[in-house]
Amino acid sequence: MVDPNFVNICQAVQNVTGYNINDLTKRNRSRKVLYPRQIIAYFLRTYYNYTLKSIAMLFKQHHTSVMHSINSIETMISINDPIITDLITQINSELINLGHFKGHKKVLMYVPIQTDLDSLKTLLIEKYGVSFNTF
Repeated sequence: MVDPNFVNICQAVQNVTGYNINDLTKRNRSRKVLYPRQIIAYFLRTYYNYTLKSIAMLFKQHHTSVMHSINSIETMISINDPIITDLITQINSELINLGHFKGHKKVLMYVPIQTDLDSLKTLLIEKYGVSFNTF
């Protein structure tokens, strides 16, 4: 049985990056595929509290590889890496567009520093009926 959260996140990643689930689960170290794969692992751990072992099974990897992936994404987020923050923002938006959260999940959205937060807040409230906290 395929995990529905994994499939939904992979669908959002495919819509944003063009890489399908087969591309993302293959052994490939290209950064074009590596970053989306690491973001999927990060989302599964952060949004759904998956264990490292369960994420590793989805990707056919060792749990330490998953731990490294998640730590890498967290580090890039902490330094506000524009590539990662942009990818995470786009994937979050795509998950919302796909109706995956529908008010029952908390969504963390990272936005680049130069983003006009007031207009983003207005757009999210008007288009999706989203309420959120900033921190």
